[in-house]
Amino acid sequence: MDSKEVARRIHKRLENRKYLLILDGVVEFINLRELGIPDGNNCGKVVMASHIHQVLKWNNVDTLINVKPLSRHEAWKMFQDIVGHDIIGLPGIPPIARRVCERCSCLPLLIQKIASSFKWKTDARSWNAGLKALKPWPEHGIEGVEELYKCLKFCFEELKDEKKQKCFLYSSMYPADSKVYTDYLVECWAAQGFLGDVNDTCYQDVRDKGHEIVDDLVNVSLLEKGERKIYVRMHDCIRQLALHISSKSPDCHTYVMTSENSMQLDNSKVVKNSRWVSMIDNKLINLPDWLGSVMLSTLLLQKNAELAVIQQTFFENMTNLVLLDLYGTRIEELPPSLSTLIALKGLYLNDCMLLTLLPSEIASLQCLQVLDIRGSGVPFIPIPIKSLANLKCLRISYVTRADQYGDHVILELHKLEELIINVVSYQQWCEDAEHIMQQVASLKNLSTLRCSFPSASMLEEFLLRSKSWQDDKPFNSFRFFVGCQYSKCPQILESFDYRMNKYLKYCNGDRNDDFVNSRVLAHTEAFELICHKNIRNLSDFAGTTSLKDVRSFLIKGCNKMSSIVAGDIVGNGNRQENESILPNLQHLCMDNLLNLKHVFRGPLHSGTLSKLQVLVLKNCPSLKTIFFRVATTDFPKLQMLIIENCSEIEGLLMFKEVTERERNVLPKLEKLVLSNLPIFKSICTKETLAWPSLKLLEIYDCPALKSLPFGMDNAANLRSIKGQKEWWDNLEWTNNKAQEQLQIIFEAS
Repeated sequence: MDSKEVARRIHKRLENRKYLLILDGVVEFINLRELGIPDGNNCGKVVMASHIHQVLKWNNVDTLINVKPLSRHEAWKMFQDIVGHDIIGLPGIPPIARRVCERCSCLPLLIQKIASSFKWKTDARSWNAGLKALKPWPEHGIEGVEELYKCLKFCFEELKDEKKQKCFLYSSMYPADSKVYTDYLVECWAAQGFLGDVNDTCYQDVRDKGHEIVDDLVNVSLLEKGERKIYVRMHDCIRQLALHISSKSPDCHTYVMTSENSMQLDNSKVVKNSRWVSMIDNKLINLPDWLGSVMLSTLLLQKNAELAVIQQTFFENMTNLVLLDLYGTRIEELPPSLSTLIALKGLYLNDCMLLTLLPSEIASLQCLQVLDIRGSGVPFIPIPIKSLANLKCLRISYVTRADQYGDHVILELHKLEELIINVVSYQQWCEDAEHIMQQVASLKNLSTLRCSFPSASMLEEFLLRSKSWQDDKPFNSFRFFVGCQYSKCPQILESFDYRMNKYLKYCNGDRNDDFVNSRVLAHTEAFELICHKNIRNLSDFAGTTSLKDVRSFLIKGCNKMSSIVAGDIVGNGNRQENESILPNLQHLCMDNLLNLKHVFRGPLHSGTLSKLQVLVLKNCPSLKTIFFRVATTDFPKLQMLIIENCSEIEGLLMFKEVTERERNVLPKLEKLVLSNLPIFKSICTKETLAWPSLKLLEIYDCPALKSLPFGMDNAANLRSIKGQKEWWDNLEWTNNKAQEQLQIIFEAS
């Protein structure tokens, strides 16, 4: 029977029927029509399972669900259930059983196979022997494990490109499931030469290539992406695969110290044949004498908090070392043998708090491209680094006055592309910043800058002087803190799935800063406006067209603001007719705005806030309405609404009449949180409104709210209601069926 006839029969069988079709292990594009799957059949569902993310994109899936491993608690319960609680409870077995379970990496397939093989072992000695047999993970011959290994090996081989494969193998040096910051990992790959010759290209291009490889590894499930791709993880099961492959390759031979092998006597022979050595977080007090090797290219010693001394001759034989990480150690000095590291490209001394001096030997590191001394005791811009002619990335802290040290060193760093200044002593920085930033402005290749400017005028002067910043081509990445101390982790960047590289925090402004708008805000993706003294709404903030690229916006402590967006007010005349405001904004948070009466005062121009997904209102004691003369249909993508500590607001949606268009109000709203609203009476005045996407409802300290406009008819996807039991018990119901339906999903908290 040919394929067309098979497809015809499948189509005939499924047409106008309810069905669920599960396609497991998909590794390529599948034409469902050629398989005979009916088009547009609302009765049928097709589920595709694949370990390759890109495959799901090729097949244009409607909903992507990331199936995560079991939790450790769930994995242990499953393991016990399969082995049997009687066996698990035998003397000496419980601690070994825990370790065996950990080797299963919380994967049900491994738990099923490995637990089944252990259920016949009835004493601690046989369990211990079985645990040791699990060490060479891919080769222990347990049914199902080899199948999993072959599947993961297929993903590795599909990478095809040798350098991409090396990037994957290199990533196995970090502890399983630990966060590895993506930028740092890319810097490690660059130092190894996996991303091409860094000297012949700009460092941003190198980063872009590295991030592309990260995406590729994530897409085939060899790495797990963290929030905003700031970090990645490698699952223990996959890490075992990588270490196994590395053990067979002389170019990628890896030694990873663990608590189990740290005291083994044969380490010397193993390390001498290794190119990459990882001793991360091993409670080292002294470095072993056998560590030095001319083969070594990476040495990771970070997070050994008790490591205080590096032997004077320690680095003598490491002439091919290209990356050295001592982050978070207690070293007080670097030994003279540092001068032998003539190939070193990356040196990480961040958070070495007892290190107060960079020795003169650092001048020998002519290949050094990345130097991170943030959080160390090293003074600002230490003079010895002026000899590092190839330095491209410098990350430092400002603690003490610069005039005691070599601030003119910056002028010698002609190839510097990335500069991060973490300001610790802000008051002293205010005195020195102008002089220092004049030196920074002279750099011609700068593309990334993070630092604090005591005033908007100083930022203006810097950008006018800068030989790197151009209005049509600004920095690739910047974090400017104007009028406030440097902040390490801006909160408004944390809730996005993607990374935003251009951020401005502007504090204590007292004028309409046209320069800030035209030169900085025009390129800003995330913006915090804190304690501005004069603006009444964004129309007063000169040139709202400059906000067109802003995707995340925090407004806090601006006490003259009466509304955020005022569609019927021209403000200072900068806004053009029919001009949309914040057309790309996704997250908006307003906090501690004492005079705010309306959030949105309409009518709004088309496109204004049309992409808004999250709206948070906190501590606004004068707030009376959120939507004032505004159609709620202007917010088609709003998914989350949080209102807290707003004592004057009485209701959310107030309708006299409901048009058919308004019936599907806030069609994407999934989560609604109401907290500490003493006179809040109504979520919506009309129970006929549909809430098609609402899933989570949280209500706390809203004593005046006596009824809910929800039921399974208009909020079919509502899955959870949380609130105080006393409030719930006092609700008034007009629909007994709705009360019964919602009672099931209510959770007192």
